[in-house]
Amino acid sequence: MKYVDYALRNNEDKEIIMNLSKAKTLSLLVVSKLPLDAGEAGPSLVVLAEKVEANQGVNWWENMVLLKGSVDYGNAVVTTQEVYSTKIDEYAFNFIVTYTNDESKAETDKILKSASFK
Repeated sequence: MKYVDYALRNNEDKEIIMNLSKAKTLSLLVVSKLPLDAGEAGPSLVVLAEKVEANQGVNWWENMVLLKGSVDYGNAVVTTQEVYSTKIDEYAFNFIVTYTNDESKAETDKILKSASFK
């Protein structure tokens, strides 16, 4: 990491940035319609990047992968999560979308459609 040391040699936050570069999982964004402690589920989006080492035995995929699951808590609310994941360099880049009905799914779909990668 000599290039990082050189680039940040006069930066007060050098140690923080160096530690971030070693992190395995980075939480990049959390968006929720309701406060996280609201006591009820609402539409939300979490964006994570997770460093995956070559020796972990992960077989990488060529395109976006979608995993989907739903949980019925027995209180007339079914919470569904969709995980969109792809490989970018040595990171798994993940969008985790949570919704409880068609209306909240439409809200999360609108967010996903506005995302782009460059």
